[in-house]
Amino acid sequence: FEDNIDVLSSLQRPKKIVIRGSDGQLYPFLCKSQDDLRVDSRCLDFCHLFNKCLKKNSETRRRQLNIRTYAVYPINERCGLIEWLPNLCTFRSLVTKFYRQRSSNFSEVSNREIKVYGNSKDKTKETRYNVSYI
Repeated sequence: FEDNIDVLSSLQRPKKIVIRGSDGQLYPFLCKSQDDLRVDSRCLDFCHLFNKCLKKNSETRRRQLNIRTYAVYPINERCGLIEWLPNLCTFRSLVTKFYRQRSSNFSEVSNREIKVYGNSKDKTKETRYNVSYI
């Protein structure tokens, strides 16, 4: 293991760790606790199966369609490691960029505010998540 650990600012505060392999290469991982990654692992198994189907079809093979996958290693019911993929952006950063481009008075919503919206007792999704259809 490398000496430095980065703590991410998302809700669960996952840690980015780097492991030096026996081949001398560095392998970064996201270490998540308080999360069951077995479901993530099963979803990725499905993505691998779907990619096999895409490769069997001549049109999707010609267009080189596939789902980008990554490794997930569940350690137990409460934690695991996720392969860190460089040069990717988070879904949150894409959504934030989208809203900033469309609204001059948009300020970034905190994780705490998102949790409040998600736990709202309002009956409709539109009011619970402050959704507007465009």
